[in-house]
Amino acid sequence: MKRASISTKMIVLLIFTSVMTLVINVMMFLNINQVLVQIEQVYATNVQLNEMTEELDKVHSEMLEYLKTRDSNVLQEYYISQQNLSEQLALVQEEKMDRQTSVLKNNIYYLGKNYLKVSEEAVKAKRGRDVQTYGERYEEAGKIKEYLNGYISSLNNIQFQGNSNNYLLLQNSLYYMEVVGTIMFFVVVLCDTVMVVMMTRRLTRPLKILSGRAKEVTAGDLSVDIPVFRTGDEVESLSKAFDKMMGSIREYVEAQRVSMEKENEMRENELKTQTLLKDAQLKYLQSQINPHFLFNTLNAGMQLAMIEDADKTALFIENMAEFFRYNLSRINEDATLADEIRLVDHYIYILNVRFAGDIHYKKEIEPGLENVLVPSMILQPLVENAVQYGIRGVEWVGWVTLRIWQEAGTVYIEVADNGRGMSQELIERVLHGENVKNRKNSKSNGIGVYNVLERLQMYYTTEDVLEIESDGEGKGTRFTLKIPKEVRA
Repeated sequence: MKRASISTKMIVLLIFTSVMTLVINVMMFLNINQVLVQIEQVYATNVQLNEMTEELDKVHSEMLEYLKTRDSNVLQEYYISQQNLSEQLALVQEEKMDRQTSVLKNNIYYLGKNYLKVSEEAVKAKRGRDVQTYGERYEEAGKIKEYLNGYISSLNNIQFQGNSNNYLLLQNSLYYMEVVGTIMFFVVVLCDTVMVVMMTRRLTRPLKILSGRAKEVTAGDLSVDIPVFRTGDEVESLSKAFDKMMGSIREYVEAQRVSMEKENEMRENELKTQTLLKDAQLKYLQSQINPHFLFNTLNAGMQLAMIEDADKTALFIENMAEFFRYNLSRINEDATLADEIRLVDHYIYILNVRFAGDIHYKKEIEPGLENVLVPSMILQPLVENAVQYGIRGVEWVGWVTLRIWQEAGTVYIEVADNGRGMSQELIERVLHGENVKNRKNSKSNGIGVYNVLERLQMYYTTEDVLEIESDGEGKGTRFTLKIPKEVRA
């Protein structure tokens, strides 16, 4: 078997072990099974006699119960027990052994039959209301029962003595078979162990050497020498394949090194291009805030200057200047929520000057969130949208509410109004930018909102940044921004 494969060697060893184990197990099984059958039969006669005694007691007690109560159910149970006792007596009569036990069995059988006859006469006398007869038969049955129990006890003792001797012999036989089986088992195990040790030594020594070389390769040493073992089996094939693989790895590593240098150079150029493109997109989107607002506010300032004193005009111009200064200075920078809130305050003041205080505005800001960093100009477009397309022109008092709170690692910014509301169809169009893509009217609802949405999605690299809710026409609209809490100044 020197040139045989490992699988062939293992199969031969497995077949040898299996055959030997099977032979031992079959021999042990047959012998032990035979002994167990004999052991099971040893005390069967004692069990049978004990059952007969119990059935005899049952017949007698049920007969007495019927004589007392004359209950039909008890009578039925009596006849069942009587039949069982009769069958057991027949079994005792069939088994013939030595002379002494045969005499006892004959006595038990005929006394049992006589007992059944007398007990039946007692029952019939009871059914015929013959009090004297069933009393006499009951006493006679009791005496027969005592003699019968005595014979059964004697037979039981004799058979138990013989069965005990037989049991000891069978137990010794079983122990002998266990010893022989154990010895044979250890002989097979010893043979298997010797063959396995010899085979594993021829197998594991080359594998250990190859494993050591593999660890050196894993550590980064690709110059190791791989030995080829002439074992004539899979180990030889493995060592040859390992040696060939190492040659291929060296060639592949060199090719990959050259390729990675070129790929890194291309990736750096691509990252630079993507960074420039993203920066240009952010600047373009931030510059899309509607310029018409500038002209409207300037016109309002001019009208106010004509009809009021200089103080109010100065305050108006100051708010307007702060508003535009923020827009121009923050166009390419991040801002804090405090800066964004101040911008909304300036914007609301300017609008209330324009619309004679018709816009009611309130804030609910959770403390500690003022320094959260966000892209600039994300709140004012939402407030402008709430005023322009929510509460402007409604017949009731228009409110704009700004709420900021944090929950589960996220900062929520809500701009809500009690104005016209939005249909679900319009909400979907705004969220998907359809109002921007179809820009026949530059004042169409959703341009500023989509501007904010797209900038936030690019800034935080996630789609889930804005939620728009409305309960229907005339029930207002809620715009909710979702900002990661960890982005702080």
